[in-house]
Amino acid sequence: MRAHIAFFLAGTLIVSLPLSRAATLFDDGFESGQLGPAWSASTTSQGRVAVSAANAPASGSYHLILDDSVSDATYSVAEATISLDLTNKKNVVLSFKAKSLGNDANTPPTGNFTTTRNYDGVAISNNGGTSWRAVQSLATVGTAWESFSITLDSSVALLGGTFGPDFRIRFSGYDNAPVPLDGLAIDDVTITGDEDQRTVLELPTTLVEGSGPHTGYVLLAFPPPAPLTLTLSSSPTGQLTLPTNVTVPAGGSFASFQFSVVEDSLVNLTRTVSVSATATGVTASPATIIITDNDVPVATLTIPAQLTEGATATNNASISIDRVSTSAMTFTLSASPTGELTLPASVTIPAGQTQIAFSAVAVNDTKIDGNIPVTVTATA
Repeated sequence: MRAHIAFFLAGTLIVSLPLSRAATLFDDGFESGQLGPAWSASTTSQGRVAVSAANAPASGSYHLILDDSVSDATYSVAEATISLDLTNKKNVVLSFKAKSLGNDANTPPTGNFTTTRNYDGVAISNNGGTSWRAVQSLATVGTAWESFSITLDSSVALLGGTFGPDFRIRFSGYDNAPVPLDGLAIDDVTITGDEDQRTVLELPTTLVEGSGPHTGYVLLAFPPPAPLTLTLSSSPTGQLTLPTNVTVPAGGSFASFQFSVVEDSLVNLTRTVSVSATATGVTASPATIIITDNDVPVATLTIPAQLTEGATATNNASISIDRVSTSAMTFTLSASPTGELTLPASVTIPAGQTQIAFSAVAVNDTKIDGNIPVTVTATA
């Protein structure tokens, strides 16, 4: 929906640019005289959820009341819950009016909770009611109608998720008497929000350096009403050749693009590249590609041809590579048969270097067992 603001100044009509407005996702003033299909009621003891024409509604002829149907020492819970599909929504705002009908103050809990129900307030759940978070206390609301407008996005983030298909908003009262001695009145409940366009990239998971062209896909959460151009980028840079952007046509749900893996002469081993497709107002989900190196170095293991049991040695062995690596290279060492040599479990050639020395010591086993051939292996 769009609106225009106009002003008259010295006889001249000045018209502003159109202002975009969030879509109405839910609107209920209870004028049907009963809870609509999106609502559900839940109570404990003598709790009561009812649509009533009494107690001066904020507008129209009806409003919602939350109270205890019996005046006694037993406190009861009364809850009215809205269930909505808010998949791919953002900037969601809950607006409503509320007033006290003799309500006793019962403050909602802070933080996320699962089982607490003894309070006066409004809470939300983004996982079908498993966990909740209070977004507005009604414990001290006045006896005259008060208007509330609450942006829910930050609270959803604190719940540890996003808006989804089973989103719930719960109005709660905790009382021990019926109105007008105790209870809450709710009216004019409205929920607005914007579409949250999201991108997902589908890319090959593993590619070899210097390969391509390959095909990638950008998928949207919903078809755009007009062509949507997204900027493609990768991190770290210099690993992929990507087009600058890709456009999803109006009414389409995806677009494809071609890309290649850059060839170089460096020993940079296996690395991960993140790719994103971004645009203003779009939530992007990056994808990753594992690039394997085709510049494999030749490694040489040097070790003494003969060692004497129990003799000390310092850096008498080494591993070298035939070219410089931009990344550190770690080699795992092993000997067969075991128990004849003391070796480090692994050695690392630092980035920018071509050799690392280490010590190989023959174990003194106090046995007369002759010369023993030992095979030493280095793997990376």
